[in-house]
Amino acid sequence: MRVELICTAILLAICVTATTAKTGYGPGEQDWGYVDVRTGAHMFYWLYYTTANVSKYTERPLAIWLQGGPGASSTGYGNFEELGPLDLYGNYRNFTWVKDMNVLFIDNPVGSGYSYVDSVLYLTKNNNEIALDLVRLMKGFYKQHPEFESVPLHIFCESYGGKMAPEFALELYYAIQRGELRSNLTSVALGDPWTSPIDSVLAWAPLLLQMGVVDQGGHAKIAAAANRTEDLINKGKWTQATNQWGATQSVLLRESKGVDFYNIETPTRGGAYANILLRSNNIKDLMYRTMVQYDIDIDEDRDQILQDLMRGPVHQALNISSKVRWGSQSDVTFARLNTDFMKPVIHIGKNVLS
Repeated sequence: MRVELICTAILLAICVTATTAKTGYGPGEQDWGYVDVRTGAHMFYWLYYTTANVSKYTERPLAIWLQGGPGASSTGYGNFEELGPLDLYGNYRNFTWVKDMNVLFIDNPVGSGYSYVDSVLYLTKNNNEIALDLVRLMKGFYKQHPEFESVPLHIFCESYGGKMAPEFALELYYAIQRGELRSNLTSVALGDPWTSPIDSVLAWAPLLLQMGVVDQGGHAKIAAAANRTEDLINKGKWTQATNQWGATQSVLLRESKGVDFYNIETPTRGGAYANILLRSNNIKDLMYRTMVQYDIDIDEDRDQILQDLMRGPVHQALNISSKVRWGSQSDVTFARLNTDFMKPVIHIGKNVLS
């Protein structure tokens, strides 16, 4: 009798850990869904259960991935361009994070990727609103996946995600302390974070000069544009500072003949590359293209390939509603945060560390 009871318990445990797993797009067990973080605001997540050789997936930590932008999609760029099990072309990635941990991609802020709002009025306007939405997302996630409540949680991010993640972690910590949810928050890791935007902008000119990408004349022009950005920040003119940041990027691209913002060691593709980025004189369009889109290539449009993938096979495999078009609200998501974009969050990082 005792042996039978033990066997039954083991079978029940297996069933409990496998009930929410689905077959999605690509290898391994997955789960995905929406959490209504506010009225009219619907945030999407995509969970990949680890493929590590463990008896149950809760033996490995849970890693959240937040993309930059704001408005870039974690389920798209982070997943297929960086660390998911498949690359953009459906090839297996040798060094996917899923081999070692459970990975939770979140399309954040609302309006990014598959996340959407019923009206632009529900888009976030500042970093704190973004953080609180993410806390609500995690409350919903843990309700659907209570087995992860005690699993170590690590928050990873890059670029503008590095501005969102510290405040998200801080608000999540506060919510845990208030007893609003259970979560084993363990660490926050920031990759090339946009935590102090002006420090990044001021570093462009000297870095490119030292790397031999621009000459003294180009350095002077980029530095002058960056200094104008700093002056607007010092005056508290945040929207104008964001616009001047875009203008500084325009000067940088022209003087560098189209340096790759994501890897300055990538050989520049000369005037043709710069012309693709600068073919529109619309500064807002330029800002969106260089920050939200992952890559613009004169030989192949990777962004178009990714968009076709996310709006086609992935959309169908995950049974996403026909009213949702991946990335269709990303540009307005970016624009809505125009005033908050250049504000630093160094003080938030200090609070997290303390």
